[in-house]
Amino acid sequence: MDSDIPIPDQTKLEKRFAFIEDETQRTNTVIIFRYIIFLINLAGHHKLPGPMLYSLYKDIIIQTAIVTESCTHYALKHLIDLDKIKSEDVMEPEWKEEKCVILEEFDDGNRQVCGVVRHRTTERLTRNTQLIALNRACLRTGIFTDKVFGEAEKLRESRNKIHLAGLSNVDELYEQKDVDDHFERARIVIERIEKVLNDFKKI
Repeated sequence: MDSDIPIPDQTKLEKRFAFIEDETQRTNTVIIFRYIIFLINLAGHHKLPGPMLYSLYKDIIIQTAIVTESCTHYALKHLIDLDKIKSEDVMEPEWKEEKCVILEEFDDGNRQVCGVVRHRTTERLTRNTQLIALNRACLRTGIFTDKVFGEAEKLRESRNKIHLAGLSNVDELYEQKDVDDHFERARIVIERIEKVLNDFKKI
């Protein structure tokens, strides 16, 4: 990881993400990408105490995962909107409850036996769709190969460590190598997405 990277101009960097045709999403993605470069420079130009440096590396890793998530969501939504893939073919099925009838109540007043009518539907792709659902959908439709899916999942798992309450140990052991590994994973995922979107344009 080069610690002395000039922060590219927003407009010039947007050309790297030209495969994201949605202008707002492309702009927001590039803003995060430029912030990552700023963090790299910050880590390289300041002698920080261990925990601060670990936290900086962690922030770089999380922001990198956010960039790949943005690209992943865009690819899936774009191809669904173009009818290149069908939402019901790739999104997770889910059951929605229509009616619940109480058949029996227990004497303790805390339990019931119920009859439920429910129907099967397909989860809709929204801005709030979980990253694990996005990755699985991309695997089902061929946007991701097995290898790319594995790399995307590693990025997702690292991003999820932002939730401190779910950690069972002190989350402070990040090194430059971890950042470099995550950059490589992000490169694999983003280049795959770019290739798939460009290939669909030719169809």
